Amino acid sequence: LYPRTVAWLGEQFHLVYRPGIYFAGWLLGYLFSAYVLARTARLHGWGWWLIGALLIAIAFQPQNGEVLFTITNVQWVLGVSLFLIGISGLRVAPQRPWIDSALMLAMSLTGPFSIFLVPICMLKVLWFRDWNEHRRLYVPVLIGAVVQLVFMVNSGRATEYEGVAPLGDFVETVAQVCTFGATHAQGYLAVAVFWGILLMGVWKQEGERKKQYLLMFAAILLLYAAVLYSVRISPLSAVVHGVGNRYSWIPY
Repeated sequence: LYPRTVAWLGEQFHLVYRPGIYFAGWLLGYLFSAYVLARTARLHGWGWWLIGALLIAIAFQPQNGEVLFTITNVQWVLGVSLFLIGISGLRVAPQRPWIDSALMLAMSLTGPFSIFLVPICMLKVLWFRDWNEHRRLYVPVLIGAVVQLVFMVNSGRATEYEGVAPLGDFVETVAQVCTFGATHAQGYLAVAVFWGILLMGVWKQEGERKKQYLLMFAAILLLYAAVLYSVRISPLSAVVHGVGNRYSWIPY
């Protein structure tokens, strides 16, 4: 929805202005995602210096540029905001709940990510018992997911059969993702240290904060499962050695 809206807006102006309008649309989506990321980190008790370091790490992550400076792939950037708001319950406009609902609906209709957020929200409702508190977020996600699912089924993208790669290709793809493409002992050691610190940090959290982190991990696993399904004919195409791609943006 969002890229098409920006594209429609650009068509109302002379051709010479359209690149600037498309770039402004991408930049607005990126800045909104950064704002949501910063607000979510603040809710979890992060200091501003650490939040600044986080935003820099996101901005300068190894990337092949698929999601940068293009209105088409801004859906992957906004997907970050969709998952963070859905899981954390962040109030973008505390005094105007309808704005939160409108934003969630717009993001849910931008890319297929709402389909995968629905089961995470269902798990969150069962775990937190927060339907009444956050239904302003859950209902738009559900509506968007239904629309996206109907579109995908009718278009054949979700059901067409193009063949499936051997199981070994899927295993290798998962291994490459989990080890960041490591090929030597020092690399595997660094990967083990990274995952050890990350998992230990999550495990040491308490209460709702720990549950939210676990829900984020569940969302990452679900997203990667969807990626493997979408590239089932050649799963290794989802891995780009040395840099990230659109598939790694949201999990990162």
